[in-house]
Amino acid sequence: MRGIHTMKACSIATIAGATLAMTIAQSSYGQSRQIPAPVQSKTVIIHDATIHTVSGKTIANGYVSFANGVITDIGEGQPPQTDGAILRDAAGLHVYPGPINAASQLGLVEISGIAQTVDARELAEFQPDLRTMSAVNPHSEHIPVSLCEGVTTTHVIPSGGIISGRSALIQLSGWTMPELLRDGETGLVMNLPSLPTTLDKEDRKKRIDEHRERVEDTEAFMRLAQHYAKVKTTSEVPLATDIRLDAMVPYVRGEKTVFFRADTYKRILEAVNFAEVFGLKAAILGGGEAWKCAELLAEKEIPVIVTDVFTIPRSRFERFDAFYTNAAKLEDAGVLFCIATDGVQFARQLPIHAGFAVAHGLPEDAGLRSITIDAAKILGVDDEIGSLEVGKVADVIITTGNPMQAGTRTVGTFLASRPVELSSLHERSYERFTERPGPDLKPTG
Repeated sequence: MRGIHTMKACSIATIAGATLAMTIAQSSYGQSRQIPAPVQSKTVIIHDATIHTVSGKTIANGYVSFANGVITDIGEGQPPQTDGAILRDAAGLHVYPGPINAASQLGLVEISGIAQTVDARELAEFQPDLRTMSAVNPHSEHIPVSLCEGVTTTHVIPSGGIISGRSALIQLSGWTMPELLRDGETGLVMNLPSLPTTLDKEDRKKRIDEHRERVEDTEAFMRLAQHYAKVKTTSEVPLATDIRLDAMVPYVRGEKTVFFRADTYKRILEAVNFAEVFGLKAAILGGGEAWKCAELLAEKEIPVIVTDVFTIPRSRFERFDAFYTNAAKLEDAGVLFCIATDGVQFARQLPIHAGFAVAHGLPEDAGLRSITIDAAKILGVDDEIGSLEVGKVADVIITTGNPMQAGTRTVGTFLASRPVELSSLHERSYERFTERPGPDLKPTG
């Protein structure tokens, strides 16, 4: 596992307007080295690096330039002379598009055991009017920890209830929500009512009746939302606004994605059927057993956000590596999928989760796509991020190797072409306690 045990410090930042230096500290990998990162006032050119475009070929000795938030040029060999450009030598290093965590609760949860620091859910069953972006804390300690591991953007998802609310896409650096925000409404998150496959005899009837009631309530709400959307379009008289139903309009029309939380084979089939009945544009969130219905998902063109790579089988009849090989089987079946790490405590391990899937049969290029361009496609932002292409947002990381390898370190990050400080609580604690002096205790007798 990467982290404070294998990386002493990623970067040092100075006051605004000064030069920000991205540093590889002394370690078993070699001597200390710095890559100064300039302020955004000029064009930045990273050269003599291996450029991994993801969407195209890998350039063994190339350059990438960016300015004013977007990538302006990518090429092989030495970069063309540009007046006023700041050149940054990255010889021996690698340049990748910033990895995207397609399902996390970064900024919503700080310490899961302390209720006052958890703002990921509300009490009501149907809350489509809730916007996740309104609850994100830009100063969460989990955010810089993930940023130091190379993650640059994340899809922040709500939880709880049947309709949890609307998700958002944020970048992992900024003082305020407007600075973090990339897309304030990526999709709608739903938790369909579902019965377990086995029920105790004592409460079987009660559980079934409760389940039937919740399903009927859900279907009634969806029909009401469909009617509201229809009337809003056709009515010649101004319609009184209902904030919950108004939020449902683009979803019941099939214009925006509904993310169904579904891990098991049974829940995935229920989500697919529900989406078909109500004409929803569906995506599966979780997808631990998606491999069991991969052909169906490919046929229906329903993408999957896999959040269960590091999970052991729930049944003793499953192979020990059922979840590890899930991504490889989805790839073979032609399902569009990406890999994510739900929650907050493991959000920083996103590249390692992809690497673990690669170690269990997923092709390496597919593993890289699963945390970059394929994640962007599922979230509907592939025209902006997810690969290194001219005109796209300059979310760029500089690494010592493949980010899916545990020994790789991120030594530089740019978000929308702006250099970002790579420092976190983990690294500050590492530095502090490795420099702790030895104890000077008197004998107790």
